[in-house]
Amino acid sequence: MSSPKPHYRAFISYSHKDAKWAKWLHRSLERYVVPIDAYPQEEKREKDGSKRNRRLTPVFRDRDELSVSGSLADAIRVALEASENLIVLCSPGSAESLYVNAEIDLFRELHPDNEKKIYALIIEGEPPDCFPPALIAGGVEPIAADAREVGDGKADAKLKLIAGILGVGFDRLKRRRAKRQRNRLLVMVALVSAVAVMTTALAVRATRAEHKANIQEKASRARVLAVTEPVKALALALDTAEEEQALKGAVSAPVMSSLLHTLETGRETARYTSLGGGHQVTDCVPSPDGNSIAYTTAIGVFVVDRSSGLSREIFRPSEGGVVRKIAFGKASCWRWEMTRGGFLCYVSTGRNYCGNAKPMKVQSMA
Repeated sequence: MSSPKPHYRAFISYSHKDAKWAKWLHRSLERYVVPIDAYPQEEKREKDGSKRNRRLTPVFRDRDELSVSGSLADAIRVALEASENLIVLCSPGSAESLYVNAEIDLFRELHPDNEKKIYALIIEGEPPDCFPPALIAGGVEPIAADAREVGDGKADAKLKLIAGILGVGFDRLKRRRAKRQRNRLLVMVALVSAVAVMTTALAVRATRAEHKANIQEKASRARVLAVTEPVKALALALDTAEEEQALKGAVSAPVMSSLLHTLETGRETARYTSLGGGHQVTDCVPSPDGNSIAYTTAIGVFVVDRSSGLSREIFRPSEGGVVRKIAFGKASCWRWEMTRGGFLCYVSTGRNYCGNAKPMKVQSMA
């Protein structure tokens, strides 16, 4: 059984001096993926109805070196006969090469109707001196793609060859390449943006975790200091609560517990001027400026000065009344909720009480 005949999309003819260029072109052509919209709609299928191949494979490049007196090897002849197109690398070396000239002549002999399927690629030298004599037989200088930097450049020169092989317009392929590059750039920008967002999110998360750990450490330290240095412990507990308020928009139960514990311990060890009568603290809240903290017990409302640790009573309810919640409201005043009598407020500057004031939402910090 005879083996099937080979078939090549193109045959690259070159001088051995230009082997690096030939290797580059061979690799570039076989790696090129023909855009799906390269052809007009009516030309997207072959004459037999099959889909067009979107790869320019295979391309013939390797050949044996022959002696000056020898004829073209049978393998070269078979490859030339099986090739749809001939690409000639034009340089001073190829202009002098007997093999390149012989390959051009043989391709014409084997494909007498395919003169337009011979393509020239200038890689070195100036035309017409870089053209092999067989290429310009008849005195007609071919239209060549110019891979030199002073010409089309490698990218456009390669695209011109591909456009010729495919039989489509160069501008169509160039626009498609530009579109592909833009899409790749957009994808890269999107990926970089996504990575930047993720990195920022991770950094913020790490920072918040670090702050949370610092806050918890300060709250624990305030608890320890409350026994021996209650004033310092109160200042540290207030700092911790303010820091968490700024970070999270609220004070967590552990931090508020530390603040309450600091107040309780300070009163129990008589290191504050205690007017609470030894009753348990039920709620507390720092002032916006952080200079003081108000707390409530079963018998009244007290304010502790941050710097001195001294406390003063600012409200004692009538018999049967119990203070439930306290907050710092507008107009620099403390407001607290009573089990009887509605809401009351205390203006720190004038020490005036206002009974049954307009209710406000007071969130317990206990």
